[in-house]
Amino acid sequence: MEDAAAVQTEERVALQPVGRQASWTIAIGSFLGVLSLLAPVRIMSIGLLTAAATLLVVGVLLIFKNRRRHARQASTLDVIADFIWQDATPSVVTFQDGAIKTVNPAAAKTYNVTNQQTLAGLLKSTLANPAGLLYRLQSRASATGSAQEDVFTRTGHLRLSVHAVADDAFVWRIERVAERAASRSAQETQHLPMIMVGRTDAVLYMNEAARLLIGSRVKGLDRIFTRTPIVPGCVATISTTEGETEALIAEVPAAAGRRALYFLPPPDAGPGEAPRAQDWQAFEDLPVPLIKVSPEGEVQGFNRMAANLIGVELAPQVHLGHLMEGLGRSISDWIADTMADRQAQKSE
Repeated sequence: MEDAAAVQTEERVALQPVGRQASWTIAIGSFLGVLSLLAPVRIMSIGLLTAAATLLVVGVLLIFKNRRRHARQASTLDVIADFIWQDATPSVVTFQDGAIKTVNPAAAKTYNVTNQQTLAGLLKSTLANPAGLLYRLQSRASATGSAQEDVFTRTGHLRLSVHAVADDAFVWRIERVAERAASRSAQETQHLPMIMVGRTDAVLYMNEAARLLIGSRVKGLDRIFTRTPIVPGCVATISTTEGETEALIAEVPAAAGRRALYFLPPPDAGPGEAPRAQDWQAFEDLPVPLIKVSPEGEVQGFNRMAANLIGVELAPQVHLGHLMEGLGRSISDWIADTMADRQAQKSE
């Protein structure tokens, strides 16, 4: 039963342009032959007969050429049918108008091919608008030789590919792509809590560490912070599963006006004391180069990305002015203005 449905071969002889030319040529030649018999003047009769004979010979040659062409095409399609027979991926050979010529056993097993005469009909239960998709792919294949497109359906992920073969035939492969387990992103694998915030302070994403810290998936910053707006670089009070706690907020700009907020352990240093190095280990998890400096401009700590960017010259107690320029002013001036809150827009 399966073998009977596995291959549908439509033995049709499409009226190709060459075939139409041959038919018209023979018809015109025959018409001129009849006129030659009715011509009242002998020389006209000979001329019409000569033209008729020429057209008939040309028509016969065109028919012979068209049959040879059909024979080559049929041979090519037979080879392709044998080739796709063992393919585990559902494969279908169609003509230019979408009529099915051949389906392999994998396609016969996956789809109901018994009453379907076109590929669009075969896929109508799987795709919402198969005709438009198939036309688009076939047009690209006619121009470039092949085309491919991924389609997400209610039953899964399909990949349709088509190759132009012979003169008016196409080979289609309908491959079901297995969904891979979503890889854990860098933000997801970090133990540092992080949330992605949109332009309107809506929480677009929370990594696993943030969800565990807050206790649930929230939609707005007002569900996390006891006071807004949030000032990056400052300690803020957040609501967690264990009650209110403090966290140092680090902000990293993202695309389309979004920003990532990281919750860092707050420094435990007393007034006038430099924070201890271990208090800033959380910076290692941030996806940007960061350097901790004293009010005098001396490096107190840095993360791996900063070390990779600047190199071996970056070390504790090195003055920041030895590592970078001050945009027309000394680094010390920039730091002094920032500490005194004299910068309308703090330099990045």
